Amino acid sequence: MYRVSVADGPSMWHSDPILVADPASLRLALLGARPNPAVGKILLTFSLPGAGPARLEIFDICGRRCLSRDVGSFGPGKHSIPLEGSAAWRPGVYCAQLKRGGDTRTTRFVLMR
Repeated sequence: MYRVSVADGPSMWHSDPILVADPASLRLALLGARPNPAVGKILLTFSLPGAGPARLEIFDICGRRCLSRDVGSFGPGKHSIPLEGSAAWRPGVYCAQLKRGGDTRTTRFVLMR
């Protein structure tokens, strides 16, 4: 958090604090699904280190792709997205993969009904 302080004679003025992301701290990460195990809506959280092509894919336990979505346009930072269509998926264990360039991050989550 940062804020600006200005001395104006004997008084001091302070801006509201703002959060500034440190670009060096941004990294490719798949931070997991919430809730886990899930019943109903699933929210997947991930972070990207910068702009550029990135893809999020969800596979069932048999390796069938359930979802594939380009997420590179989200830009750098932390993002949370609902997994659209998950209401039609069968209960079970699922694998989420986030790919950017030659890097891949993986996590698992459980879907219950």
